[in-house]
Amino acid sequence: MAKMLQACGARIITVHGRTKEQLKDKTGPNDFAVIRRLKSELDVPVFSNGGIEHFEDVETAMKFTGADGVMTSEAILGNPAIFAGPEILDPVRMSREYLALAKQYPTESSAVRAHLIKILFRELTVHTDIRQQIAESKDPVNSEALLDEIEKRDKNLTPEERDLRAKRIPTWYRRFNPLPGQIRSRDFSSETGESKSEKKSGVDSATADAVGSQLGIPKTVKLDRTAKKALKRQKKKEQVAARNIRLAAREGMTAKDFESSQRVQKQMRKQAQRDKSEAANVRKAASVAASVAVTTTSGAPAATTTDSTPISVPATISGSPTVPVSVVPAASAST
Repeated sequence: MAKMLQACGARIITVHGRTKEQLKDKTGPNDFAVIRRLKSELDVPVFSNGGIEHFEDVETAMKFTGADGVMTSEAILGNPAIFAGPEILDPVRMSREYLALAKQYPTESSAVRAHLIKILFRELTVHTDIRQQIAESKDPVNSEALLDEIEKRDKNLTPEERDLRAKRIPTWYRRFNPLPGQIRSRDFSSETGESKSEKKSGVDSATADAVGSQLGIPKTVKLDRTAKKALKRQKKKEQVAARNIRLAAREGMTAKDFESSQRVQKQMRKQAQRDKSEAANVRKAASVAASVAVTTTSGAPAATTTDSTPISVPATISGSPTVPVSVVPAASAST
């Protein structure tokens, strides 16, 4: 296929060394050998993609594959300065630079939220309340106050504590495949009691709990599906109640009176819909009756009996009154 692309005029071909099935916790290592083989068989420039976690990986990939360039996606989302050199820049500092660019070149709020959460992945694993505020922010481009709060909380961290956080909490790139000994959170399933970290990096629940406590990661309980649905319903109910209070205040009514008026209006809309449906059924019944009458009077065969007594054919439709239709038997009609 790569040779066909080259024959069709492709000037550069980028190759990712993983299959489409290698996603999330099934990611696995990047196959640089495939990229090296394609580079040796193609005449156009080949870029290597995948398996780039650190700046040092760029040179390693280029030497092994002979590629003309390197691309990365997941790693650069967590560390936008990955191509700047081996030094790891402060995530809060990079977030401030990103917000300045987001103001200069406006983009969607969802994109700003997503980028902040990825850049600050380690910090927000500890400060989960700030992560929640960013996720729910209507104006994430003005999140400097939240960055100030992160700096304030981490101001007194010793170098040893910072080093421990870097070793024990995975980066955004490693979120699905933590290194041995790393924990992502202290979330536990209410159904199995198993830590998510135990599945992903071999850290047992007790160790994850101890390390999480040392790092200051809040412990939460992962809700099962039924509990999540109940919580979602409750949240929706609270949102509706809050909206009704606002609308009631606008109308100069109490919340109780406003809810009563809303119920009455809802019943009236339902009744209007039922009346409209019944009227449509009556019109349809009348149309069917008229069609039957036209057919029988035109001499076409219809209902017949052995005598000349007219018979009545009721044309009925659910929800509408019966419309009797007189049909003259064929024998009588011919007379």
